[in-house]
Amino acid sequence: MAQLMGHATGHVTGPWMTTPAGLDTPQWRPLLPLLAYLGLRELQRWQAQTRAPRELATLSARERQVLALVAEGQGNKDIARQLGLSPHTVKRHVTHILDKLDLSSRGRAAALYQASLSA
Repeated sequence: MAQLMGHATGHVTGPWMTTPAGLDTPQWRPLLPLLAYLGLRELQRWQAQTRAPRELATLSARERQVLALVAEGQGNKDIARQLGLSPHTVKRHVTHILDKLDLSSRGRAAALYQASLSA
C-alpha cells in the first residue's frame, strides 16, 4: 500500500490514475478535478439507486409511510397530525428508520427514498 501513496501529498497514484486520451490538453486540465467529482457523484447516485429498494424492504409499512413524508420535507408534528399518531411515536419511527438504514440524518434517509423512486 505504501507504494501506492505519494509520499509527500498522500494522494493515491498508480497506472490506473492516467488521464483519458484527449483530456490531457491545457484547456481540459483545469476541469479534470471537476470531471472526477462528477464521476464520483454519478457513482454514488447509482449506488444509492441500487441500494435503496433492497434496504427499504427492511422497513415496516408504517416506517415507509413516515419516510415518504420525511422525504417531502414534513416535520414530526405534521407527520403525526397527518397519520393520527403522537409526535413521540413519529420520532421513534424516524429513529428506527435511521437505525435500520444505517443513516445519520433525515436528509440522507430522504435522499435514499427519492433514489428508490427513480430506480
